[in-house]
Amino acid sequence: MTFALFLPLLAHADDLEVKKQVDPRPVAGDARCVARVQVDAAGRPTAADVRGCDAPHAEAAKAAVMQWQWKKLVDQSDATAFVQIPFPAGSAAPQPEECLWRFEVAKTGELTTLAAPEPPCASWMLERLAPMEHLPPPTTCRGVYSGGTLDLSGCPKNAQHLVKQILGGDKRYTFAPAGRNVVEIVIPVDIAPRLFDAAALRDGFVLGTKVRFRIEEAGKEPIEERWEVTGHTDTGCTIASTTVNPTTGALIEDQGEGTSTWEELESHAAFPAHLTSISDSTIIVPAGTFQTVRYTVVQEDGTTKVLHFAKNLPGPPVSMVVTRGKEVVMSMVLLERSAP
Repeated sequence: MTFALFLPLLAHADDLEVKKQVDPRPVAGDARCVARVQVDAAGRPTAADVRGCDAPHAEAAKAAVMQWQWKKLVDQSDATAFVQIPFPAGSAAPQPEECLWRFEVAKTGELTTLAAPEPPCASWMLERLAPMEHLPPPTTCRGVYSGGTLDLSGCPKNAQHLVKQILGGDKRYTFAPAGRNVVEIVIPVDIAPRLFDAAALRDGFVLGTKVRFRIEEAGKEPIEERWEVTGHTDTGCTIASTTVNPTTGALIEDQGEGTSTWEELESHAAFPAHLTSISDSTIIVPAGTFQTVRYTVVQEDGTTKVLHFAKNLPGPPVSMVVTRGKEVVMSMVLLERSAP
């Protein structure tokens, strides 16, 4: 029978010389199975995990490989061997050029398989990770194992550890067998649910809408910021903005007009889900009393943002307070909002 013996996990390849091998019983159909075999110090198989083929071929391959005999190990209590078992016995067992696995990873450590290669590709990667406090920024992390080397150049540094975790302790023994093995980890967008989507903003922030805010920052004089929607289309809006003295109304700065898409304005309320808690609330501000959805965002640098979005006013929050420890760093409150 033609077979391929891969490097052992706990012993050198020479220490895992096969002394006896047994052909599997015939099974209908061509196939190739890959077996990961635990071998004891006497060279006897103690367990075999067979992958890369259907159940009937796997059963026959396991029954055969459990009758194999390896040369006694040298200074090792056990070892792991990988063998390929083709059907029909004695047929060639070419390696696939590439095997690709793609997973989506969650903060809980769950891995969702998005794509898996066809047999005879097989792997012994982890199926779950430990829970994480937070995910790296959304990305696709690509690791390539080829020629005995793991290449993570296509993977952002802050996500490389995820690939290494999934591959386990020794990358050489995760896969069997292919000339090139690729693992892609998709890190999804980690965004808390938003109260208003682009369509709600388009319908609620109409042409002629006027908004006044009072803004206070630590170490600075308070200001009043005024917005007016001067352009409105299905794709976005134009807002004219000025800053005035909150007491006298004297102009401080004319910031001119700026145009944004509704999707861009929607993204202004994008907060990391794992850092954000959401609850219903009520708040009284100079513009009135509002039923709100309160977002509390505890950032990784210790800064906390508390934002109240009025349920019936698509657009910016009616109140925002930013604190660091007990210090109020910045606050913004709605003074007035009107629409035609």
